[in-house]
Amino acid sequence: MAESNDINNDFVQKSGVCAMASYATVIEYFSNKNVKIEQVLTRYLNHFKIRVTSKKGDYIKTKHESIYEHFHEGYCFPKKLSGFDFISQLHNDNKLETLDYCQIGPCKFTSETADIGHINLIRNELLDDETLAIILYKTDINTLHAETIGFDNEIGNYFHKDPEKNHYEMGDILNTKEITEYIIFKAYSD
Repeated sequence: MAESNDINNDFVQKSGVCAMASYATVIEYFSNKNVKIEQVLTRYLNHFKIRVTSKKGDYIKTKHESIYEHFHEGYCFPKKLSGFDFISQLHNDNKLETLDYCQIGPCKFTSETADIGHINLIRNELLDDETLAIILYKTDINTLHAETIGFDNEIGNYFHKDPEKNHYEMGDILNTKEITEYIIFKAYSD
């Protein structure tokens, strides 16, 4: 069970960083907001020594564009690596100093649409204490989008946070999206 009220409702991406932003949303949640979404994104830039220069004055937009370019064109596409597999490696290798906050549970890194077994696995895992997931789904034939999802036991409903919006929404989107990849994150047990 995750608490939907503890999901960041201020962050809105300014460029296509939905996968990293969704991961950063998970880290902010599990760090009890000690590590903010923008801090995780800055750690990404610093780790890969990406310099952000903005001549137009919108530093955050340029920062997000720089991450997008590196994440997709500079890393995943050339290495034929799934974006969520890349995030998993960043997390498990502690490249962004986030490993202390949560652990990775079940995940899927292939481009085929998740079958009902995967959907039920995600749904059931989210019922566990302190569990969130990031999902990647098709928005059309050539475009993918990522969101953070969870289950709020107090309310008794699933919720999802789209990094393009400044709020989370209640509802189960697992049957309405063509999910291709996912990573489940869990709190460390005592």
